[in-house]
Amino acid sequence: MVKLTTAVGCISHDSWFHQPTNLYLASSQKTVTDFVERALKTVAPAEYTSRAVSHQLELVQGLGLLGNKQIAVFICTTAFPCVACPLFVYEPRYRLMVRRCVDSGVRQFGIAACLNKEATGTKRYAEYGTILDIRDRVLLKDGCSILSTVGGRRFRVLSGGEKDGYDTAQVEFLRDIVVQEDQLLNLLELHDKVRAKGRRWWDTVSISQKSEIQRVFGRMPDTEEEWPRLPDGPSWAWWLLAILPLGPQLQVGILGTTSLEKRLRAIEKTLDHMEQRQLTIAAAPSEQTTTSSSICRDGRAITETAMSVIQQS
Repeated sequence: MVKLTTAVGCISHDSWFHQPTNLYLASSQKTVTDFVERALKTVAPAEYTSRAVSHQLELVQGLGLLGNKQIAVFICTTAFPCVACPLFVYEPRYRLMVRRCVDSGVRQFGIAACLNKEATGTKRYAEYGTILDIRDRVLLKDGCSILSTVGGRRFRVLSGGEKDGYDTAQVEFLRDIVVQEDQLLNLLELHDKVRAKGRRWWDTVSISQKSEIQRVFGRMPDTEEEWPRLPDGPSWAWWLLAILPLGPQLQVGILGTTSLEKRLRAIEKTLDHMEQRQLTIAAAPSEQTTTSSSICRDGRAITETAMSVIQQS
């Protein structure tokens, strides 16, 4: 009889839909034979330690640990700092990526919007993305995962790569430009004005839509005390950007800007456009349109209006 030995890493690779990894193998704690482990430590302690270290390094390679800015990238949508981003992971390559993130203890990965499905490499996805922190994971029997994640740091893609089918990228992390003392007063006024406009618009949203938005993204965050000094500015602005009807290109453009003032002005322009549209609808009740309490879906006009703010030097 010939006995075949298969590496546990290969068993849990989970490469195909029709051959998913058994849930027990994918999620259970792996054990070793006591005698074999003791023998290896006694006979070849240096080799044992070296291989253990190599295995751990292989596990975390490309996951952003050890000061390395190469991260795994989930090509899907635009996520924002401090905002929830629930995900259903079903593709085998991303199932493998998520498993590695969880098993290694990293529990985070990058996400970027897919802008061109026909392209390859970094041309397929956005230049700017967000690190997602995994808060909770539900592993299904077929190997798919339901993830509860929250956006963290923003990044810009410098170069792309690939590992076992999923994308990786060398990135630089972004933070807002430090606000100068002579600009702080004007920024405070702009901040309060835009937040007030955002609250007024939120009050026009229907109860059913509010309930659905809050179920996914949570409630609008309070303003942090030191928001001008935060690397990503006030979290309520990102929450608002996540629910406003903005096009993919504009979402990426706003995500990549390091000017808090520009970001607030882009939100203000968007809210002004939506308010004007609601007034137009109210003035023409006979036309078959959505009510003023619904979320505007005139994304093209909003994108053109707000993009002009982002592109200003």
